[in-house]
Amino acid sequence: MSSELFERVKEIPIESVLRDYFPSLDLKRAGHDATGRCPFHDENTASFHVYLEKNRWHCFGACAGGGSSIDLLLKAGIESDALSAAKNLAGRYGIEVKESRKPTRKAKPLTVAQYADFCALPAKFLEERFELSDAERGFEMPYRDEAGSVVAIRTRHALEKGKTKDGRFSWRKGDTPILYGLWRLRTEQRRLVVVEGESDTHVLTFCDVPALGVPGAGNFKKEFATSLLPFAEIIVIQEPGEAAEKFVATITAALKAEKYQGIVKAVTLPEKDPRALWLTSRDKAQFTATLEQAIAGAAPIDLYPPVPRTADLIFEIRNLLTRHLFFKNRRSALLIAVWILGTYIYQSFAVFGYLWANSAEKRSGKSRLLEILEKLTSNATPRLSNVNVATIFRLANKQQTLILDELENLKGEDKEAYQGVIQLLNTGYQAGAKVARCLKIEGEWDVGFFECYCPKAFASIKGLPDTIEDRSFKILMTRKAASERVERFNLRRQGKDLEDLRSALTAWAEARSQDIQSVYDALGDVEAIKGLDDRFQDISEPLIAIALVADTELSNGAQRVWPDLSEILQDMAGHRSDADRSDALTALIEIAAAILGDADETFVSNNDLLKRAVATEGLHWLKSTKGLATFCGKYGLVPRHNLTRTERGYSITIEWIEDTRSRYMPSTVDSKPSEVSESRAGRGLELDL
Repeated sequence: MSSELFERVKEIPIESVLRDYFPSLDLKRAGHDATGRCPFHDENTASFHVYLEKNRWHCFGACAGGGSSIDLLLKAGIESDALSAAKNLAGRYGIEVKESRKPTRKAKPLTVAQYADFCALPAKFLEERFELSDAERGFEMPYRDEAGSVVAIRTRHALEKGKTKDGRFSWRKGDTPILYGLWRLRTEQRRLVVVEGESDTHVLTFCDVPALGVPGAGNFKKEFATSLLPFAEIIVIQEPGEAAEKFVATITAALKAEKYQGIVKAVTLPEKDPRALWLTSRDKAQFTATLEQAIAGAAPIDLYPPVPRTADLIFEIRNLLTRHLFFKNRRSALLIAVWILGTYIYQSFAVFGYLWANSAEKRSGKSRLLEILEKLTSNATPRLSNVNVATIFRLANKQQTLILDELENLKGEDKEAYQGVIQLLNTGYQAGAKVARCLKIEGEWDVGFFECYCPKAFASIKGLPDTIEDRSFKILMTRKAASERVERFNLRRQGKDLEDLRSALTAWAEARSQDIQSVYDALGDVEAIKGLDDRFQDISEPLIAIALVADTELSNGAQRVWPDLSEILQDMAGHRSDADRSDALTALIEIAAAILGDADETFVSNNDLLKRAVATEGLHWLKSTKGLATFCGKYGLVPRHNLTRTERGYSITIEWIEDTRSRYMPSTVDSKPSEVSESRAGRGLELDL
């Protein structure tokens, strides 16, 4: 019967199933396919793809999966196993399948008595207080609303999870789950305990503790929060694991959205959950005493932490960066700090530029910078190197901040991966950008579209394509001289401070994103960057909006963000180009020394320096003054006007020659390798500081 049932059910038009089971789903047809926003997770762009002729669906967003109509019901939690889902669909669409006459051995259904023994509770209590009753396929648990009306029935088939999937439960056809225990609550009760599942609710109620159960850690809906608002104190029992952390986060976010003003605590018990704790003693007094002790020891969750000022966050991050990294231009740290804030609200902008840490040599601080970015940016990936194409596209599709190290190495080691990453970077700075990839879905090849707009930070020594530079804030990292010191970055000691800073950034983003978007949308031509190329203006505008909001929050006389940010943006624009030939540094220094002679400072025009360069071994590859500017800019030599502003060229100083020699020609100075931080010494990772 099962095989015939599945075959018949799979013939039901998936469009009808979606319309009947997910009426709020808005599908837009395009030929034989349709697209819409996924009904299973929140998203801003349509990632849900329906193949109408094949009766299949696939989500290219957070779900990253798909299947048939049966899989739709399983994904939605309407049914817990494939057979129940098939029967649900068959019943709805009038499909009759004859039962096979071949006798089958059926397991005996789970009874209330067996469940009562499993929970160490009286069966009579469960039957009278919660109306549990034996049924053909297990025992049934009615879900009643506040008025006492039955709105759903959940059947429990087994006590423990199966080896491959959780087939313990199923819902009555057409039911929409609600919180369990609503009909037993009294609004005059001060405290409410929220747990996962019915068994914990049964145990707590037996011990006279008001409780509500959520039918599964991932099934708390925003609208459930209204049932919690009458209580002055909400205790959420947090079981071990990542799912439980999300369970707590979902409930607290829903309460915050409803402007709840009571006390909220996430409480961890000495045992996994209330049922497990009850089984250790089976004594009401001891159980409630242990529960009260756990509640008393938990700190309240601050639903409405004070929103830090934008400038305070920027300066705090800037100071953190300058303590642990050397920047020849200290304003670079300010720009990085503003960019970090932007990763939390990047979806407010039409474009969001990349952060590119680039240096002429190793041990210039690039990896350390990425390590800090990994801890401070929004929803960041670990620091990745040699990442494959499939991984990078899926991480971008999840809208994470991508942290990519040693990006140029892919070019020689995995050209396919390199081209895939470059494709992603070429388009992923712009809101709504997608990339097409061929995917094997249910055994067949098809074209899928991946979101690629997300914040990205990467590091390299060698150059990258000029299209990437056009989309990036290129931070020129400089090797520190022997006399220059920075503090060691120790993640073990500073982890808590970084976590607190991340929490502050999250609270700031929730409170200030609309203000910053309004400033961004109203931006006209910004005088300070008006003369720069259009793309650089585009990627600068999100940072400008953040800086302007930061300055409006400050009192008169306070240090401002925008003046320093405008300076570094103008300076950075002078470094944007497409060449990278650090191996010619010695030749450049020799030319500079010859031009300088015995003077301390002199000026040389663009054309004069280019003529000398192309006539010098090691620099003959230079073809234009633009290429010369790019190469010199990597070492801090930026073209400017002379004093009369009649000619453009370079100011050569003895200080620049000596400083560059001390940094990049170590044989001329007694330099010492920098110390390895404790956070990385045990992992055998090579530092770039």
